[in-house]
Amino acid sequence: EAAACINPKQAADGCECYHDLAGVGVAYQLVRALVKRCGKPKNLVNRDMLALVAIGTVADVAPLKGANRALVQQGIAALPYHTLPGLKTMLQYAHINIGSVDTERIGFVIGPRLNAAGRIDDARTAYRLLMTDDPREASDLAQKLEAQNRRRQALMNAIVDQAKERARKMDDSIKLILLADPNWPSGVVGLVAGRLAEEFGRPALALEQGDTESRGSARSVPHFDIVGALSQVKDLLVRFGGHEAAAGFTVKNENIAELNRRLCEIADKHLQEDQLQPTVHADAEITMSDVTDNTLDSVNRLAPFGAGNPSPLFMAKGVRVMDVRHVGETAHIKLMLADHTNISRSPVEAIAFRFSHLAEAIKRQPRVDLLFYIERREWKGDVHLQLRIRDLRLSSH
Repeated sequence: EAAACINPKQAADGCECYHDLAGVGVAYQLVRALVKRCGKPKNLVNRDMLALVAIGTVADVAPLKGANRALVQQGIAALPYHTLPGLKTMLQYAHINIGSVDTERIGFVIGPRLNAAGRIDDARTAYRLLMTDDPREASDLAQKLEAQNRRRQALMNAIVDQAKERARKMDDSIKLILLADPNWPSGVVGLVAGRLAEEFGRPALALEQGDTESRGSARSVPHFDIVGALSQVKDLLVRFGGHEAAAGFTVKNENIAELNRRLCEIADKHLQEDQLQPTVHADAEITMSDVTDNTLDSVNRLAPFGAGNPSPLFMAKGVRVMDVRHVGETAHIKLMLADHTNISRSPVEAIAFRFSHLAEAIKRQPRVDLLFYIERREWKGDVHLQLRIRDLRLSSH
């Protein structure tokens, strides 16, 4: 007789909030059930497990609703009290204070570094970092992960450029992108699929083509359930799994062409033309004088943010750009902003990632319409509000 049986999809009253539980959440509930049935081991620390559950849930892009939301909320609160040195050391190398970790830093700092080991070399490096109780070993492993993450970024950027170039050559009438290449490591195809879906506004699948089988990842767009689509073609797949927004799968090479054909048929049936145009919806229009600590505190009451509970997105029109300059490796720009409501105060700082191509146009016509998130930037002891630009255009106002 089983000591415990965990099934988040079971049709039982009271289990609805567990339906979208991430794999790491299922593992955590299994541990809880085993503790109740078999007793608690001496070295088991609940807060340490909750911290890892939060990281795994966010990195898996699981919907932050129901049990997922509660576990991530508790896990983030538990992070500063993590008893093992690995996580803290890794964050030190990334210049992140463990007390300021939120879902965004999990998604863009912690998750990529832990995943870099498996994408580039051996996932056990990340496991050893999380499990070691030796600070010196934690430092060595954190340095190794940092180097692997930089290699992963360079590799991914090169492959993304290749994939985008191939996608641009496809007919505009095609509503789903599927690309395969023997030189694309399976560890980065999920990131590539995500970039393609974001760029072209349609579901994207990227595969590492092996000798006889190919491993792939899929990323979707609103209005299209990608794992539901894969369920309709499961006769062509060796295995698959995931959720509405993201999935992984394995397919025999001889079935790739048919898989592409049938998925394109499904996409053609379920996606309308207007749903393929990348669209961003703002939650509210505000002015620069509304960018205050009080506003951000009100926003953060809705946290944790992520899949299923996105961070509020704001819009502002006719904002004057007082200054614009390149930052980083010139791909990004920093703006200093003002409008009629704060013209006599200090301008508001904003960062626009991958918008350097608009810098000269903004200098010539320094009024813009913006879509942005409000965030609190912390860097080497300096704390201030900042806008993170989601999109911008030259203003007609």
